[in-house]
Amino acid sequence: MDDKRLLGAVIGRNLEPVKAAVLLAMTDTREDEEILKQVFAEYGLRSVVTAATGSNTIIRPKLVNSIIGACLNSGLIEKKPTHVHPLVHAIQEASYSAKIETDVSQNCQLKIAVVRRDPWISIGIYGNIAIHEISNHKTVGSGNQVIAP
Repeated sequence: MDDKRLLGAVIGRNLEPVKAAVLLAMTDTREDEEILKQVFAEYGLRSVVTAATGSNTIIRPKLVNSIIGACLNSGLIEKKPTHVHPLVHAIQEASYSAKIETDVSQNCQLKIAVVRRDPWISIGIYGNIAIHEISNHKTVGSGNQVIAP
């Protein structure tokens, strides 16, 4: 199967922002990120990618600040409550589903993608979490919220 057919099979006919965010977060290289961003733009999706690392006790504020900063710097959102508030809720949803929010201290190495197509803004998180250095495993999470134009 050629690359274009494979990509078409993965994306499907109607690419939802949350699906795009998860796929983008799972890319291995910046080159792959750029390819997907270009493809997603053809579907009317705008996106940005960032990363966060650290223990889950310190990663929570880093995650929020990193994502909001990336979104503001890329022009994905504006610095106003009707944009920041739903983004923070999408971050919270993605963090819970990626199991970052836990009482047990664990280390995280995460790649985060944010994708927007009005009225939706979506977060995809993919990476490694570990309670002990030899027990790490992959995690994936997503969050999706309605955002005002």
